[in-house]
Amino acid sequence: MAVYVALLRAINVGGKNKVPMSDLRLAFESLGLTDVNTMLNSGNVIFTANEVAVSVDKITATLAKTFGFDIPVFVMSREEVISAVDDAPTWWGIDDGGRHDTIVAVSAAEANRIFVTFSEFAGLGDYIAVKGRVIYISVIPELRNKSAILKISRTPEFGQVTVRGANTFKKLAAKLMS
Repeated sequence: MAVYVALLRAINVGGKNKVPMSDLRLAFESLGLTDVNTMLNSGNVIFTANEVAVSVDKITATLAKTFGFDIPVFVMSREEVISAVDDAPTWWGIDDGGRHDTIVAVSAAEANRIFVTFSEFAGLGDYIAVKGRVIYISVIPELRNKSAILKISRTPEFGQVTVRGANTFKKLAAKLMS
């Protein structure tokens, strides 16, 4: 049995796509997944399963049936999440008042393809890097909400990833290490 994290995209954002965490836990448990815990209210689910039981398609279908709308799901192993934090660029996630995001794609190949598009938006004061299936983005404090890189949310590629702030991603890694 191994520990995994499911990162759900675009739930409980701005009052849309509401998913109660208790119902989310039950949906995961209905698939035979164990030790199911949610973290925060933004669709972070930690669970234990054997590799065969971890099917993104099964999870996605169960969530659609349970909540009545499609929820994209990105599953990472415990090791992937911890490595993503341990191997992050030195400028990512520092406590400087800037914006630090973690963008997760379905695969390393997809992350590299999407990284090329997102990089086109990077300007002075923006940092962007890709390692594996994770894209790291940081924006200096002065441009926190004004940077051109924030326009990535208008691209078709943005709909193919899920985003977590650096602090959330670090909290997930810390919980997985405890």
